Amino acid sequence: MVPRPRISAVLFLAAAASWFLTYDISTMPVDACLGGYRDRWFVFNVVLTYAACWSALLVLFRPVRTTLSKLMALHIGPLLVLGVGEAAGVFGWIDYQRVSRDIARGLAKGTPHDTPFVKLTGKAYPDLKLIMHAVADPIPYEFQTDRFGMRNSPDLEDPRLICVGDSILVAGLVPTAETVTARLQSALGVEVMNASTDGASPQWSFEQFARTGVAVSGRSIVQFVFEGNDLSDSELWIRSKTVAREVMDDTDLHEGQAGSSLFKELLRLCHRPKPGLAWRRSGLYRERDGRSTRVYFYYSGSEIRAHLTAIEGLGTFLASVRDEVLGQGGKYAVVLVPDKSTVLLREVELPTDTMLDPEKDADTGALSLLHADLEARRVPALDLRPALCDAVKRGTLPFIPADTHLNSAGHKVMADAIAPWLVSIGLAQGPR
Repeated sequence: MVPRPRISAVLFLAAAASWFLTYDISTMPVDACLGGYRDRWFVFNVVLTYAACWSALLVLFRPVRTTLSKLMALHIGPLLVLGVGEAAGVFGWIDYQRVSRDIARGLAKGTPHDTPFVKLTGKAYPDLKLIMHAVADPIPYEFQTDRFGMRNSPDLEDPRLICVGDSILVAGLVPTAETVTARLQSALGVEVMNASTDGASPQWSFEQFARTGVAVSGRSIVQFVFEGNDLSDSELWIRSKTVAREVMDDTDLHEGQAGSSLFKELLRLCHRPKPGLAWRRSGLYRERDGRSTRVYFYYSGSEIRAHLTAIEGLGTFLASVRDEVLGQGGKYAVVLVPDKSTVLLREVELPTDTMLDPEKDADTGALSLLHADLEARRVPALDLRPALCDAVKRGTLPFIPADTHLNSAGHKVMADAIAPWLVSIGLAQGPR
């Protein structure tokens, strides 16, 4: 049956209107299908456009039944393949998320993460340039790993202090000599090991360190917890244990999804940063020398607060690590690193169409709650908010403007606060 031209025209107009009306760049998340469509609207628009195209084909060309059957067969075959592929993911036969990630890693030439004895130099863009199209130039970097694939000198022999964390400690865009671990080594006069892993929860980070086999007896372990992503990553970790899934990487999990959906993974690959987002999540910061620098924010207080329920589970985990380290003859403490929004948002000039609210987004309350939780469990913890906020008020920018991580100045502020604190609680003795 051939549809009427009027019906075909209505379908085309509806499809065009739907693509226009459902385009949305005003709200989070920072990315979307083609940069402006929520997944459900993108799927709806594709289906509606598909129906409009079929209708136009039937109206304009009026194909005979044989031709129509061949056209339908061309579509049914791929749909069956997709159906079988989706079933394989839902029932757990294929993990498409891991397959996609492994392909991406294979295409990423020169990635030093987890690779032993690597020495690289080059230039790389700050992460928010890639995530939200922030304006930024590439930054020179030099990166060297030890036998564990961690950012240390290959001749590291007997570390007395071991710093455990995620990309806040990896600090790939900060020169090695200016990282917090290198500065602590200089300030305390002992070898310091940087036992950090990119994009990981505190639980995963400590597991990775434990797999190195480095004994903790007679050593001090300092675990860094970052306000920006460690609560959400910890939440995913706890959820993964609840559903008894083996987790090889925090990115293996979506929101409560039991299987690995091929359809959702294909949609994810269609995601792009939203245009104009970077401007609306940025502000001008005036540095000590009078220069104004545009600073971009990825996390915000309102978004981080959505994961406050993870604090109790994270506190329980950190206390269990403390007990494990003490039981093996070591010492343990925690350092709490605030997010860029907590430190800088109240100190920048925001655009009139900003998506950020200094009253709601500059103080998550997360570090106060976690610090209180750790104090109640008698886990030594240092909150770096006062040190970093004081530096900002003095005109020092402690974060890379278009990145979620701290810069060299920020690492110096951290080291200057951490070194005397470690001495005061007996985890270090200071220079000999």
